[in-house]
Amino acid sequence: GSKRKAPSVRVAGASAEARVDAITLLALANAPANQKVFESVIAPNEPEAVQIAGVTAMGSIKGAGTPAFLLAKWPTLPSNVRTTAATVILARREGSIAMLDALQQGTVKRWMLNFGHTRSLIMHRDEGIRARARTVLEEAPEARAARLSRYAAALGGRGDATQGAGVFTKNCAMCHQVDGRNGVEIGPDLATVRHQPM
Repeated sequence: GSKRKAPSVRVAGASAEARVDAITLLALANAPANQKVFESVIAPNEPEAVQIAGVTAMGSIKGAGTPAFLLAKWPTLPSNVRTTAATVILARREGSIAMLDALQQGTVKRWMLNFGHTRSLIMHRDEGIRARARTVLEEAPEARAARLSRYAAALGGRGDATQGAGVFTKNCAMCHQVDGRNGVEIGPDLATVRHQPM
């Protein structure tokens, strides 16, 4: 049963795939009893697939503890793990409230959430969460117009790819990659926003 599989979660020689299977079995058998195991694999030294399995397994443990734990780990999570963590956090009311708190405190940045995550907050069935989400997530029309006007002067100019690469290296590469290259994978890959509006 699941007891024979449990050791492969921690055995160094076990493949990531075997460890993911073991975590999934432990979650099915008794997720609350194995919470510490799931928490232990959500760590920077673990493969992403193993971390994602741990986050997913924690999603089946009720209460505010799971959102609190995942938000505390948020700064160290790779972007793919973060996406799963956001889905788990926002699947429950207390998690949505905790996420809004983190957004207001700045520990979670709006760009770290995908469209589905922000939509789930803005369209939440709880009217209080909906109203708060709109305050936290939606930019005022005046602020957006002011921001766009600051960039308008550049629209008529000619681009300089070499200069742009330098700007990317100096300002963006510490958190982002483009097409999976030349940077650090913390924030989203900038290739995904290549043709998006500002």
